[in-house]
Amino acid sequence: MAMNRFMHPRNPYKSPPDFKSLAIEYPEFREKAIQNLSGHVRLDFRNQGSVWALTKSLLHRDFGLKVEIIPDRLVPTLPLRLNYLLWLEDLFNANPFVFKKISGIDIGTGALCIYPLLAWKHLSWRMLGTETDEHSCQCAQLNIEKNKLEDQVSVTLVSSDTYLIGAVKEDETYDFCMCNPPFHKENTAPKARNPDRHGPRNAPTGTKTEVSVTGGEEAFVTGIINDSAVLKDRIRIYSVMLGHKSSVAPMKQKAMAAGALQTVSSVFCQGRTTRWGLAWTFDPRVEIASVKSPFEKEKKQQKASLPFTYDFLIDEGFTYDGLVQKLTQLLEKLEIKSVKEEDDEGIYVVGIVAPTNTWINSRKRRREEKRRLAMLQSQNQNGTEICSKAGADCESFDNAATSTTSTSTDTVSHSEPESSGQEETSKRKLEDSSEQNVTKKLKTESDCGESKAYLKALITILELDDAVKLEILYMDGTGGRDSCNQLLVYLKSHIKDVQ
Repeated sequence: MAMNRFMHPRNPYKSPPDFKSLAIEYPEFREKAIQNLSGHVRLDFRNQGSVWALTKSLLHRDFGLKVEIIPDRLVPTLPLRLNYLLWLEDLFNANPFVFKKISGIDIGTGALCIYPLLAWKHLSWRMLGTETDEHSCQCAQLNIEKNKLEDQVSVTLVSSDTYLIGAVKEDETYDFCMCNPPFHKENTAPKARNPDRHGPRNAPTGTKTEVSVTGGEEAFVTGIINDSAVLKDRIRIYSVMLGHKSSVAPMKQKAMAAGALQTVSSVFCQGRTTRWGLAWTFDPRVEIASVKSPFEKEKKQQKASLPFTYDFLIDEGFTYDGLVQKLTQLLEKLEIKSVKEEDDEGIYVVGIVAPTNTWINSRKRRREEKRRLAMLQSQNQNGTEICSKAGADCESFDNAATSTTSTSTDTVSHSEPESSGQEETSKRKLEDSSEQNVTKKLKTESDCGESKAYLKALITILELDDAVKLEILYMDGTGGRDSCNQLLVYLKSHIKDVQ
């Protein structure tokens, strides 16, 4: 299942980019894009050059950056890099009196110099990048010069055994360091934690030294921790991004054993990829342990559960593109609001908000309405009158002085960068100013014009080898989880009738 709904809330790519507009604007991207008969544009990430075409186009369109890369070097994906930078920004925002004009070090910046360039253009942080490969260092310098950022970003060539000591001068201090270390052990092929898990969707990029190292990522990060024990608070926050969840706990322990005062970890989610962030500090003025991971906040708020699923067999004539088209038509027919959240090779995610139940028969809907109305009436206490869906006027006590309504905004997770994906219950505050000044909150289906949705969910379509899987994940709504099952039953029986 796609993880974009757990992406950092400020990540601009929480809403997927419009491939069609990119193809129109950027010829290099257009060469890699694929358009089907219905006009839908997608990208096959398994093709060499597709990730590079997308990254290059987005860097120019969204950040005004002009970049080039050496053909065989690692091509970064933007959503992941931004998740890391935005998490660091969260740590700085938690310490506003410590961090003013921010400067940092990127260990192993790569040929594209992606972190330093993004850090300055998106966040105005001055950056130093280190690089052990001479050709990558030269390419990084060219990208800095191409964007006229020599005064804000610099890159330096270091030896292969240099982490921080040797790169940081005696009279220098930095606010943070960051690193995307080689994840894999040398001479060891990448291996999935789950043998049934699908392989990587992206074509492989990167040199041997960029993707693997002797001892793997734990050995590499241990070198950074050892340097941090010497440099102490000359760098206020040390951080790394890990490719394996199993590395988080032992690296935390090593940082604390080296004398770190605090540690904190986070999870970076994007597409089908998950990475883990780890930070530690020796500075007593810096508070990082209390900063909550955006992933944990989102997961708690969304109360994610197992989705309802159904497989449409390819042998029975179902196709991925056809199912996407039919789903779109049925949602329009049911008057269900929808927001496309991901549209990639073989995966389509749409967030839906259904104000009412439009997919079960009218007699059953009437029974459902009576049941909900009875539940609402049972909550009516102390003379408070309830706004019914039948059109009854909302009335407060005759001598109420004020009536203030507070409602939350209907949002769907991942389609909007700042949304959490869970709507608060509508409230009405009733105040009796002449007697008690008592506030009462009404959780009603209709609150004088604003009502809580019957169902909020994520619908995912996945292309498998022999089938197309449809998943419906319940997020919120008065209809409860069973409303997802009802909707799935409706879609199963009606999708084949859509032309």
